[in-house]
Amino acid sequence: MTPFDLINSINNKTNIDWDSAVEKSYSPFIINRGLSFNLQTILFANVMNRFPQLDKKMQYDFYFRGIPKGKRFDKWQKKLEPTGNESLVMAFYSINIDKATEALRILSDEQLDMIKEKMNKGGRK
Repeated sequence: MTPFDLINSINNKTNIDWDSAVEKSYSPFIINRGLSFNLQTILFANVMNRFPQLDKKMQYDFYFRGIPKGKRFDKWQKKLEPTGNESLVMAFYSINIDKATEALRILSDEQLDMIKEKMNKGGRK
């Protein structure tokens, strides 16, 4: 049983037999994240994020009893892929994609051309 099966069980109100295999496959982080993508279940996930010390079975029961039955097909957020200029700034300054996106907002076209020129020469300064 995967965490996604458990999320489907919570959403569809399909009872499962709780045993050690289910306990092992229950990942609170994945379950909370999966339920946080929907407006109907985000508040439940927020409550569980505030109480991570609770037993896994107790967390599952909270979701199972509290969330109304319904089909929820929410897309998981995907990792951002850098564009041409973002990857260039990431390589030049050795920063991650979020900081490169912020840097592109303040860099002028002349500064970007200078970075491209220096990266093509192989130098940093």
